[in-house]
Amino acid sequence: MADDFIHTRDAGSESKVSTSEVMELVEISSMFLIKIKGGQSLIIPKEDTNHTESIKLRLLEMYKLLNIPYSEELNWEWK
Repeated sequence: MADDFIHTRDAGSESKVSTSEVMELVEISSMFLIKIKGGQSLIIPKEDTNHTESIKLRLLEMYKLLNIPYSEELNWEWK
């Protein structure tokens, strides 16, 4: 992630989202959610990466830089 864009990539696709579109960051026990204008979210599962702590640190940097809401809801569960 650069300061202006979030780049995502998986086996079949690649995308780029402007950080100006990010509305909120949420951390729950199993994933990070990057909420974007228009009702979409980028989901980063914690279990699929060995870099959870570095991802969290980078998201916290983005939260501070963009002055957007960040919340930890580590006890949140699907109902």
